[in-house]
Amino acid sequence: YKWAYNGLIAGTDPVAVDTVCLRIIMEKRKLMKGEPWPLSPPPLCVAAADKDYGLGTSNWDNIKVENYGWEEELLLG
Repeated sequence: YKWAYNGLIAGTDPVAVDTVCLRIIMEKRKLMKGEPWPLSPPPLCVAAADKDYGLGTSNWDNIKVENYGWEEELLLG
């Protein structure tokens, strides 16, 4: 399944960018099904890139998201 997100996601931390993208995907899946709908298999690579390899952060509390533009269907709940 794909949809037109109509946004640009950019950053200097590739793991943080993947974390943001993963959150958007999970929120879209939740919207479609009406309840949490986990990915199978789970995307363990994002956390591993952070914790095992130190390539960036996957901790949402350490990620700063700046939004310029529309708020509708931002999916960063």
